[in-house]
Amino acid sequence: GDVQATHIQFESTSFTFVAKTPQGDATIKANLIGRFNVYNVLAVLATLLVSKVTLKDATDAIAHIQSAPG
Repeated sequence: GDVQATHIQFESTSFTFVAKTPQGDATIKANLIGRFNVYNVLAVLATLLVSKVTLKDATDAIAHIQSAPG
């Protein structure tokens, strides 16, 4: 199934969006910047979900992602 981002909101050091997934909807917050990272987070989320990680565990893990230094 498809994984989509809606209601994307950017802040100076993070973004949030609502992820629409076959397992349900979830609010995602990531301490990253840039629209390209929204796509990266969607790819991570889709990979975790097809790997049988629960939506809650996946969103919790994504909340801990940090950008690379530099």
